[in-house]
Amino acid sequence: MSKSKLSIAGLSVLAAGTLAVCAYALTPQQAGQAGAVVVTPSTKAVSSPSASAPAPPKLKLPANPSVLIVGDSYTEGTGAGKEEDRWASVAAGLLNLNPRIDGVGGTGFAWGGGKANDQGQQFIVRIRKIADEKIISPDAVVIQGGQNDVLLKNDPAVTRAVVDTVNETKKLWPATQVLIMGPSAPEPNATKFASTSAAVRAGAATAGVPYIDADGENWFDQQNSGTYNFDGNHVNTAGHRLIAEKFAEHWRELTKP
Repeated sequence: MSKSKLSIAGLSVLAAGTLAVCAYALTPQQAGQAGAVVVTPSTKAVSSPSASAPAPPKLKLPANPSVLIVGDSYTEGTGAGKEEDRWASVAAGLLNLNPRIDGVGGTGFAWGGGKANDQGQQFIVRIRKIADEKIISPDAVVIQGGQNDVLLKNDPAVTRAVVDTVNETKKLWPATQVLIMGPSAPEPNATKFASTSAAVRAGAATAGVPYIDADGENWFDQQNSGTYNFDGNHVNTAGHRLIAEKFAEHWRELTKP
């Protein structure tokens, strides 16, 4: 075969490969144009943020701020020795917060509790009830959860529920600031929350609020889960302390001038 024919053959192979790469790269964009909600499951490996990714919005709060903390059984304190040992109480002490803590086991952004999602205790419902009481006007609202939303088996619906919850919270208290902390659990159960954690993270990004990615940051891994495990799904008192300390690290960074 002549050199000219070899060159043409080589160019043909290169062109075919280029077209294949372009077609692959366009797939997510085409899905977005079709109106689909694309939620990419996170992996346990934490990648470096893109240089073009926006920094999480800062929280501008007074000293000793009034903070409403809403969540599931973790916020309720399952696994902690005493009420003051739950992560939310410990974090409030570490950060000099004035908290109101509302934790209900088995609930989430989209999952309202019960085996059939029939208890009506979603975060947005409880936030509305607290607002109706007119007892607290929080400087910040922390929403923790996502573990139970995995039961819905519908990540796009979870993402929409996160956005709705944030929007409703800001409507009820226009001056408040919102922070979301996603699901976590000791291994091996932590692995099953990766997709739901990505769905919650996508909702936080859409709503424009900071997200603390407990699952993606591997707070509980193969090495330490035995130390912090309570019952497979929850952590013990030491685990609650770890969550509080990790939360406090993020809080200090987010409130840094």
